[in-house]
Amino acid sequence: MKLVDFEVLDYLTQRCGLIAQSLEKGIKLEVIGSSVQLHSHPEILLKVISQLVNNSCTHGFATQHAGNISIEVKEQDEWVVIMYEDNGVGISEEDQQHIFDPFYTSQLGQGNLGLGLNIAYNSVVHVLKGEISYEHQPTGAKFIVRIPKNIE
Repeated sequence: MKLVDFEVLDYLTQRCGLIAQSLEKGIKLEVIGSSVQLHSHPEILLKVISQLVNNSCTHGFATQHAGNISIEVKEQDEWVVIMYEDNGVGISEEDQQHIFDPFYTSQLGQGNLGLGLNIAYNSVVHVLKGEISYEHQPTGAKFIVRIPKNIE
């Protein structure tokens, strides 16, 4: 896996445009924010974002016919901060304690293995050398991904 220089906002805007085409009608995906140069693994970052989108569609919008996903890119000192937010049903307080645990799913027996957010967590922490956290809100889900602008 090779480290490359890329501009995060452009990269995510292009790739998420392709992801948006495959989403169910009524689900909107937007990427906004600042231009930030990154020396990292773009394909791993995309897999993390794709997993969050998949999670929103599978869990957050399971009982809705429409939904919005917003991805905001910001620069914060030597970090790139990506704020991922949806307006789905959110994550229960009980589930919040375990969302990054392997094999934890709120839909056991429905074809979900409970590995998606665990893979996203491990990709961010171990490959991208960053952090991912969940921030509770009254409705919807919000994840904050922080990765260094330059992996050495």
